[in-house]
Amino acid sequence: MAGFAFSFLKRTIMSEATVSIILSNFNHGHYLEQSLNAIFAQVCPADQVIVIDDGSTDNSLEIIRRYQDLYPQMDVLENGINRGLQYSIARAMGLISSRYFVWTAADDVLLPTFLEKSMAALSRHPDAGLCFSEVTQLLGDTGKIERFAENPDIAHVFNLTKLPEYLSPHDLQHQMSKDYIAIYGNSIVCRFDALLSCGGFFRALEWHSDLFAFYAVAARFGVCSVPETLALIRTQPETYSRVGMQNNLQQIGVLSALLDVLRLEEFKDIRRFFIACPSFFSPFGTLMLRVMLRRPGDYRLMLKYFLWKFREYKRGHRLSWLRVCCILPLKITHFYVDRLKAKFA
Repeated sequence: MAGFAFSFLKRTIMSEATVSIILSNFNHGHYLEQSLNAIFAQVCPADQVIVIDDGSTDNSLEIIRRYQDLYPQMDVLENGINRGLQYSIARAMGLISSRYFVWTAADDVLLPTFLEKSMAALSRHPDAGLCFSEVTQLLGDTGKIERFAENPDIAHVFNLTKLPEYLSPHDLQHQMSKDYIAIYGNSIVCRFDALLSCGGFFRALEWHSDLFAFYAVAARFGVCSVPETLALIRTQPETYSRVGMQNNLQQIGVLSALLDVLRLEEFKDIRRFFIACPSFFSPFGTLMLRVMLRRPGDYRLMLKYFLWKFREYKRGHRLSWLRVCCILPLKITHFYVDRLKAKFA
């Protein structure tokens, strides 16, 4: 009897915590059926599904409209022409009617228990800003799956088994001062009000807008984690984010914009969080150091991040601190030489 009562209470709590899934698409008609089937096959179904098409010229709209006829909880937005992901994000945000939301892409796949397990964790920790699970990639069209948590060189970043189910902002800061934690994309179920309180997705941050927004939510509200793969992120050579990050000039502009956001008065607490745990900047590599070097107001942040990068270098190469002390001056010299070369290039 007690077990039945607990099960009923759990279902009641989860039913009150509504969730919307937003799927963005541009010319991914060959993936749409797989991604939409995965969304509508969730053990714990979404209350709302928003599909936004960014001016596709393939058969995407035909597929989308077919699913719209089958599922009344599905809303469809059509941009008509290709306006870019940031436009689509801003437009879709205005339609969210749930307490939680998921942002996914047409070439990604949510596994059947994605919402069930994520929402269960959030129901146990309603103050958390988001829930994330293990980042796992689907290798193009090969059907092969790669779990980063199984790679010994980066397992400390992607393996979530050592984390508690809930990390308060203080606990998350402590953890990220030791290791970077991968809180990425479609592995996330986020509280919508928490996102709005952090300014939403900043358009100037382009392909890093979701990364910054979700870590800002995590820093202010804490996070839940599910230590298993619940979603697959498909790797493609010509994605919006990959193309943008490979263009150094554009990437420098976006990283500068990110540092500008961190200097806003309303983000002073987030800035302090990142100073305490500069591992947040790990995905930006040494290019971020070059950007920080141009900004005297960010020198403290640059020093913290530089020391973090060197600590990671020591760990990755299994060096003693004696060897580190010998190598450090050389690395600093190379850093400034590269900076001068970039300045006069």
